[in-house]
Amino acid sequence: MKKLLGRLGCCVCLMMILVSSGRGDEPAVRAMLESYLKSFNEQKADELITFWVEDAVHHDRETGERTEGRDQIAADLKQALKGKASIRISGSIDRIQFVTPDVAKVEGETLLSQIDQEPSRTAFSAILVKKDGAWKFNAIDEHPVVVPASGYEALQDLSWFIGQWTDQGEQTRVETKVDWTPGGNFLIRSYVVISEGVEAASGTQVIGWDPRE
Repeated sequence: MKKLLGRLGCCVCLMMILVSSGRGDEPAVRAMLESYLKSFNEQKADELITFWVEDAVHHDRETGERTEGRDQIAADLKQALKGKASIRISGSIDRIQFVTPDVAKVEGETLLSQIDQEPSRTAFSAILVKKDGAWKFNAIDEHPVVVPASGYEALQDLSWFIGQWTDQGEQTRVETKVDWTPGGNFLIRSYVVISEGVEAASGTQVIGWDPRE
């Protein structure tokens, strides 16, 4: 049993070393993604396809469409850019996880904008592989981000916060009250800090939702 545990411990340590060693490549992964966005915004379709491996896969969960192979993805990209000089894409990265030093999983969002059209926000999960020293897309899974119709809808996850709360310490007590503003687009949090029977501090906080974020 001790030998088995020892071997398992060595395996875990080795896996930790392998994963952590890949973290040094995070700047390279970010640089690759930035270069991809730059090529897209410059309408360089032939350059875009160099960021994909030959057997890459793109999956659009909104339509259910699955595109397999770099050549087919290239055709889709050219079609998407054709006659759309104003189309622009920006992106944000939420998480980069190195599965191995040569395989990374990236999660984030993109925002596609075009003149005379509403911007569309998409969440993505991408698998990147490192080949010949360069990071490339192996697979991308995308689905639209549902944007709340109002501040009230966006703040529903905080509805449990509404009410009166008391946090009692040995010598300090914090009394909090949370309620909706008229119209329901914001939450108002009022608090009082009482220390040794005397009001030590008080304040009001307005909690809202920024549709741009």
